[in-house]
Amino acid sequence: MHAKPQEQIKISSSFLKQFFDIRAQYLSTMVTILIALFKERTTNVQALSLVIQDTVQTASVYKRLLRFVGKVRLDPQAVITCIMTILQITTQDQLILIMDRTYWTFGKSHQNFLYLAILYRGYAIPIDFVLCSNRKKGHCSFEDRQILLDRFITMFGVESIDYLTADREFMGGKWLRHLASIGVRYVQRLKENGVMIQNKRGAYSKLADLAKDLKPGEMVRFGQRKICKKNTFIAHVTILKTMTGDIVALAHDESIADPCYSYRFRWCIEVVFRSMKSYGFNMEDSAITKTERLETVYRTVSIACACAVVVGEAVAAVQPITLKKHGYKAICIIKSGINHILTFLSRHSSGNFLCLQTIICSSLSLFQNKALHHHPPDQLKKISKTCPVD
Repeated sequence: MHAKPQEQIKISSSFLKQFFDIRAQYLSTMVTILIALFKERTTNVQALSLVIQDTVQTASVYKRLLRFVGKVRLDPQAVITCIMTILQITTQDQLILIMDRTYWTFGKSHQNFLYLAILYRGYAIPIDFVLCSNRKKGHCSFEDRQILLDRFITMFGVESIDYLTADREFMGGKWLRHLASIGVRYVQRLKENGVMIQNKRGAYSKLADLAKDLKPGEMVRFGQRKICKKNTFIAHVTILKTMTGDIVALAHDESIADPCYSYRFRWCIEVVFRSMKSYGFNMEDSAITKTERLETVYRTVSIACACAVVVGEAVAAVQPITLKKHGYKAICIIKSGINHILTFLSRHSSGNFLCLQTIICSSLSLFQNKALHHHPPDQLKKISKTCPVD
């Protein structure tokens, strides 16, 4: 027999109460929004209100959701702790961090987000973000990156970071010097055009000139080099020429054994962006422009994303996802998790009030019985082969 809707909400609210110091009615609304996100796959508040089953009128549900979005501010550290708890990641785990930016416009409003994600069993899970201080130019500042990284280090310490990887738009001497100064290992892609690197004779050469003798599939480590004539910085450089002839130049910490392998995991965040947008929760549908309200909605989406990955992994542990002829999975883990939760919701009379805690805990229990908590190195190698280098 299923618990009554009010009882289910109370149980789920008590789970979230461990992390969020907000009023009980807002905790209940948060549970309702999380379940509605899976059912409607959109961040549009009005659309979410239409799928929430309640004894009151739809207009009243809509106003209740608006009050939550307008008045509740979810503490970033509380959201990170909640996601880590859902994934059962401890402070003793060494984590690979991925930093990337996503951008779109709504009317005249520019939505420019800088995300920090962790690598979890080959999947990037977004745990924190900031709205970039310069939202129109389509890039982030040094201060934006520092806020994200400092928040993580404050909670878990530098020793919990294996390394940080990011795409070429984050290249910069000030940033890489900062990472080195605080003891964070990094693998950072360099821009192919306009970047000058010191050659073995001490003169500066174009990146393309250093790589001209490389054969497709060949990688060369150049050791420590000076990079850029202006705002010069020093880093170890590795260059790879892909099978298609593209050049991948990486600045990295000396202790990174295989920079190209380590950089491959950066692509995982592109997959999760797709899942959070058109392939999953349709973040761009929110129609919200105020910064504080956007943060509330998208931090809730990050929690939903973590739930979807846990459920997807549990399902895949029992029934592995089939591979297509090109070697890629027929469906990504996040979408698989969303589909499974949606199926679960549709088969239970409690509908929107299905206990969030029950879904997470049962999935984790199943997952622990069927698979290891983390991929061993040989399995990570297999995953990395499916991640494009660029």
